[in-house]
Amino acid sequence: MKKWFFLVFCTFCEVFQVNCQDKISEKKPRLVVGIIVDQMRYDVIQRYWGRYENNGFKRLTGEGIVCRNVHYSTMVGRPCVSYATIVTGANPAVHGIVSDDWYLRVSDKLVAATRDTTVTVLGGSYGAGVHSPRNLLVTTLGDELRFATRNASKVIAVSLDPVTAVLAGGHVPSASFWLDPETGNMISNTYYMRALPGWVNDFNRKRLADAYLDRTWEPLLEPASYTDSSSLMTDDYLFRGQKKFPYDLKKARKNYSLLVNVPFGINFLKDFAISAIVNEQLGKDDVPDLLLIGLSSPGNIARTFGLNSMEMEDTYLRLDKELKHFLDFVDGYLGKGNVLVFLVSGQGGTYNPLLMQAMGIPAGIFNANQAVALTRSYLKAKYGYDFIRHYNNLQFYLHENKIRESGHSFEAVLADMAGFLDDFTGVRSVIAWNDLLREGYAEGINRMLQNAFYPKRSGDLMLCLEPGWIERRGDAYNYISAGSSETHVPLLWYGWKTKRKVIYRFIDVTDIAATLSVILDVSFPSGCQGTPIIEVLE
Repeated sequence: MKKWFFLVFCTFCEVFQVNCQDKISEKKPRLVVGIIVDQMRYDVIQRYWGRYENNGFKRLTGEGIVCRNVHYSTMVGRPCVSYATIVTGANPAVHGIVSDDWYLRVSDKLVAATRDTTVTVLGGSYGAGVHSPRNLLVTTLGDELRFATRNASKVIAVSLDPVTAVLAGGHVPSASFWLDPETGNMISNTYYMRALPGWVNDFNRKRLADAYLDRTWEPLLEPASYTDSSSLMTDDYLFRGQKKFPYDLKKARKNYSLLVNVPFGINFLKDFAISAIVNEQLGKDDVPDLLLIGLSSPGNIARTFGLNSMEMEDTYLRLDKELKHFLDFVDGYLGKGNVLVFLVSGQGGTYNPLLMQAMGIPAGIFNANQAVALTRSYLKAKYGYDFIRHYNNLQFYLHENKIRESGHSFEAVLADMAGFLDDFTGVRSVIAWNDLLREGYAEGINRMLQNAFYPKRSGDLMLCLEPGWIERRGDAYNYISAGSSETHVPLLWYGWKTKRKVIYRFIDVTDIAATLSVILDVSFPSGCQGTPIIEVLE
C-alpha cells in the first residue's frame, strides 16, 4: 500500500513539474546558453559516437534538434569572423570583422579586430586587457536583448580568448571575461565595468589554472583503443619537445597560455561559466538572460596536433564529459524547460594537406611569401614599379595613387594581377574589389568572397584557395577556406520547447541570431541577414 501510494505520488510530482515547466516555456526561456566550439568539424559527433557517454553529445542529439546542413556563407578560418557572424546574424561585408586583423590604409598599419588601448585592464596584465568591440559595426543579439529589456536582462560572454569573449558579448553586455595568460586570472576591463565583481576575484583566488596545469595530459582511455586516430605531431614549442602522450604540463608551462592549448582549458572555462550562472543569478527571474561560452581550446589543439590526431579525439571525449556535467547542472539548477542551449562550431577544419596528399587526395600548401615575391617581380618587370603596399590573409593591398601617377589604370593593373595570380597552383579564385562592388553574385565562390568583403578593411584583391589547401606564411599556417570542410558545421538545440527532430535542409549560420531574436521577442540585430529556422520555433 505504501509502495503504491509512493509511486502515485511520484507520478503526480513528475506530471506537476512537467506542467509547470510547460507553462513557463510558453513565454520565453529564462536563460539562453550558446556554446561555440572552435574548429569543430561537422563529422566530429558521428566520428566518435561509439565512444561518447550517454548524457553529453548524445543527450543533445537524442533530446534536441539536430541541424545537419548548416553552413557559413563566407570564407572562414579566423575565430573572430565566425563569432561576429553568429551573434550578429550578418556576414563580414556587413559586420565589418573581416579577419583577426586587417591593414588600415590611412595609418599604414595592421589593426587587430578588438584591440583598444583606451581601456584599462581589470584583474590582470596590461597587454591582455586592451580589447573592446568598437570595430564591430552592427548590433548583436545580446545588444538587442539589453535594449528590449532596458538592461534588465543580463548578457555575459566568457572565453579563454579575449577576441572571442569581446565579440560574442557585443557592444553593451553586462560583462565579458577572458583569461590573462600572464596571471592565470579571468579578467575584464573598464569598457565593461569599473571593477571586477567579487565572485570573479573569489574564483581567481582559487588558482584553478594552476591546478589544471599541474597535471599530466594522458589519454582518457587506453591508448590502443584510439583506433580512429594517430599521433602525427612532429614538434611544438608549447610542449618543449614532448612529441606524444603523456604530456607533463608542469614541464611545458611557460605561462598560462598553455591552458588554451590543452583540454583542461575546457574544464576551467566550464567551472567559470557555472560560477557566472550562480553568482549572477542567471535565469532566476522572468527576464531572459544570455550566456555565451567560447571554447577556444579544441581549435588550438586541432591546429597544433591535427584534426585526425589522438590528442584531438581525446579532447572531444573530454569535452563530452564536460558537456554532461554542464547540462546536468543547468537542468538541475534551472530546469530543462527554462533553459535553451544551442551548440555550434566557429568553423570546420581541413585535414593536414601532406597527409591528404599521401592518400592521393588533392591538397597542398600555398606559400604566401613566395607568391608575393613573384608578384612583385612580375609588376616590376611589366610596369617598372612594385605596386603592392601590403599583403595579409590572402589579400593584396595596392598603392592606388602610385599606379595612377605612373600613368596606368588602377582597374587594368588589378585585372592583370588577378590573371597572374589565378595561374598559381592551389588558387581557386581571384577577384578584385571593383568586381565585388559592381556585380551581384547570387551563389558560388564569388558570392562567398563578396560576403567577406568590406571595402574600408578588405584588400584590393582577394584570393580563395582550392579545397584542401592552406596558406603558409613563414612558420605560420592559415586555414582560410570556402570549402565545405571549413564552412559545414554542426548546430544543436536543447532544452526549452525543443523536441527530438532532425533538419536536413540548408541553414545559414546567420539564421541563428534571427531564430533567437524571435524566441526572445526582440528586434533582429541591425545588420542581420538571416531568417528564422521555422522548425526550431514550431
